[in-house]
Amino acid sequence: MRQKDRFRIKRITGLLVMVSVLVMIAGCSLFPKEEEVIAPPVVKPKPPTYNLHEVKRGDIIRAVNGTATFQSSKEYSLFYKTDGRLKEINVKVGDSVKKGDILVSLDAEDLETAIKQQEFALEKIKLTINHFKNQERKILKQDPNADTSDLKYQINLNQIERKSIEYTLNKLKERMNNTKLVSPIDGRVVFVADLSEGDVVRPYQKIVTVADPNNLELVMEYKQNSPTAIVTGMKAEIDINDEIY
Repeated sequence: MRQKDRFRIKRITGLLVMVSVLVMIAGCSLFPKEEEVIAPPVVKPKPPTYNLHEVKRGDIIRAVNGTATFQSSKEYSLFYKTDGRLKEINVKVGDSVKKGDILVSLDAEDLETAIKQQEFALEKIKLTINHFKNQERKILKQDPNADTSDLKYQINLNQIERKSIEYTLNKLKERMNNTKLVSPIDGRVVFVADLSEGDVVRPYQKIVTVADPNNLELVMEYKQNSPTAIVTGMKAEIDINDEIY
């Protein structure tokens, strides 16, 4: 019995080993086949190309191109030194003007009133002085030794008042003149500020520019990338309507 059992156990063990081997072999056959690695094709580099130029002796030309405009070398920008309210602008761009022409005016109604008041006060003080002088002459005519010190005092006092009125009047007239911008030359208007009647004008705000058309120069704006791109003495060629100058 024991020998039969041993034989049976050995036989079962042998079968298990065979089954395991078969399973392992069958399992290996289930994995996908590894693909064969294909080497990339070898690409031959293109031969380099060269641009060949014949070397010759010559000049290196450094040129700067741009658009230029004619501008007057004498331009006068007109402005006020104090603020005010605009009354009128009498010119437009392109107008020809004469020296002394009034181009711009500020509202000066208050100044006009003040000037009139001072003019009336001046006339009044002149009459007062003449009145005291006439009185003094009459008294001295009747009595050359008469005391006229009171009259002299009144005359001197009113003369001082007269000087004060004249000083104030002159200052007011100066301010009145400063409300007007006049052309300093015979020329042409090249700029007029975009302002309307009643607008407030700021101090030193450019209102009108007058240029002398008889003194023109060609001006080109150029932003230099190199500080030596343009130097004094470089030759300039000017192309006007395909004509080179």
